[in-house]
Amino acid sequence: AYAALLIDEAPLTSAWEGPWRVGFQLGGEKGDVFGRPELSFWVEYTAISRYTFGYPEGYSRGDYVDGHELLGHPLGPDADLLRLRLTREKEGRFFWLELTRERHGEGGLDDRWDPSCGESLAFLTGTVETARGCGLGLGLPFGGENRLEFALSTARVKNRDHHPGEEGWRCRVELRMLLAI
Repeated sequence: AYAALLIDEAPLTSAWEGPWRVGFQLGGEKGDVFGRPELSFWVEYTAISRYTFGYPEGYSRGDYVDGHELLGHPLGPDADLLRLRLTREKEGRFFWLELTRERHGEGGLDDRWDPSCGESLAFLTGTVETARGCGLGLGLPFGGENRLEFALSTARVKNRDHHPGEEGWRCRVELRMLLAI
């Protein structure tokens, strides 16, 4: 089991002018599922409030980015993600099946909060884009600690790009080679 708490800023006094900019992650893994030692079940939930990773308009410091890449959790602000994964691993080879639910509010990294709004915990704001998906993956060892991984996932998206009622699909293919140095 594990837990993480991200605090970009949290109002500590009534004089504080900013919103809650926080996130958290909870997760855990259980091995020996159904009495089978090669099976494990993993669950993880991540939620990040709006305005996290960004600064207010006119603030002299930049956002938490490197070029266009977000520094921090890849989910980004104003979003949450639930992941459930069943994995079978034997002799270094593994196969997994995953179900996900990902939601994004209209808030994004480029949002600028107005200090006159005062303290708030903004989360999943505006029209929420929701993606429900499934995926599968395969990992094969080669040459000691080296591994080749392949993953394929798809998700049904509602309110795509925050347009009410618009639906579509999202597909992703990944191929990774992990080399032990």
